[in-house]
Amino acid sequence: MLKKVFALAVIILGLGMACISFAEMTGDAAAGKILFEKTCVLCHGKEGKGDGPAAAALNPRLKSYADPAVVAKSDKELFDTITKGRPGTPMVSFEKTLTKQQRWDILAYVRSLGGKK
Repeated sequence: MLKKVFALAVIILGLGMACISFAEMTGDAAAGKILFEKTCVLCHGKEGKGDGPAAAALNPRLKSYADPAVVAKSDKELFDTITKGRPGTPMVSFEKTLTKQQRWDILAYVRSLGGKK
């Protein structure tokens, strides 16, 4: 009986953690659009095509969010890029300048630009 109670507790705890993780991964695209326009447009462009005013000077060149290689990336991969940046590229980290929720909001907006929601 004690083993069954322990197993049930582990399952409930695991489901609770999964729910918390899912809640953290929920972004608001409308809020993300506002943040995107303030922090990302300079490089990524208004429509996320990698054609912002600063894009021509960047190496490597930026991809469109609609590019199949970008669309195929997992939310975790893109969230990690927003959070940590990309070493060896001009993509900076937003871990200290945007909250976790703001980074999820930007990701939700980016996904809306690329056709994957």
